[in-house]
Amino acid sequence: MSRDVISKYLKRDILEKLEKSRCCVISFSGGIDSSVLVGVMASLIPPQKIHAVMFRSFLHFAEEMERGIQYCHSLGVTLKPLPGPELYIEEVMKNSSERCGYCKKARATELLDVAQSLKADLILEGSNADDMKDPSRLGTKVLQGIPQIFSPLAQSNVTKQKVRELARDLGISWWNEEPTACLATRFPEGHELQAWECAQVAKGEWNLRKAGFRQVRIRVFKDIACLQVPLPQLEQILSKRGEVIGIIRDAGFKQILLDLEGYEWGRKWIVE
Repeated sequence: MSRDVISKYLKRDILEKLEKSRCCVISFSGGIDSSVLVGVMASLIPPQKIHAVMFRSFLHFAEEMERGIQYCHSLGVTLKPLPGPELYIEEVMKNSSERCGYCKKARATELLDVAQSLKADLILEGSNADDMKDPSRLGTKVLQGIPQIFSPLAQSNVTKQKVRELARDLGISWWNEEPTACLATRFPEGHELQAWECAQVAKGEWNLRKAGFRQVRIRVFKDIACLQVPLPQLEQILSKRGEVIGIIRDAGFKQILLDLEGYEWGRKWIVE
């Protein structure tokens, strides 16, 4: 991609800062925001100078991470997989209300260590302008207190929609997919997170997305799956009732509920 196209999205001073990097580290999940960052940097500096750090964790979709790995390889970017440090933090594994803050702090610490070992002059992460306006994102608040980590999309006032447009221009095939979010959000606060339960949710949601449901959540309580989709998709769910039941049962759930209030971003799953 040419610099001229990228300059339509990023502020001039930020673009110049990125171009001057001799070695950069990027926090990379395989999601659209961090994939855009990798693509932008690969368009501005030699790919061998870019190190994408991926934290492998059962709190993320394996398919999304594998897709991200292939994306880095296609660009010639160095991928550095690391165990997710949050998996060893009690507050995260017990799904506390402060989970996101603990997770982000632990990952930021790892990023700083990697950057120091590589003598990187730039550490990047993919928060966008809309993320910065969301008071529920405790991880974003943590990042704001770590000046060494730079968020070029947010600092250029690039919104979620603009991120999609930039991803499209970069040729990222999943540019228009809905975000998946951390799998811990599918469980009530205080529910101890388990790899096998997260795998059930991931399998069910991923297959529902493949079946045509762009935005879907499976909220869990014991062996019950509560299905959430945006209100306009409720009729679609009912029209594909048999297929949906098959997908969710195949994921390992014994009972299925449908949330008639619909899916709403940021709404917590509360079970009394």
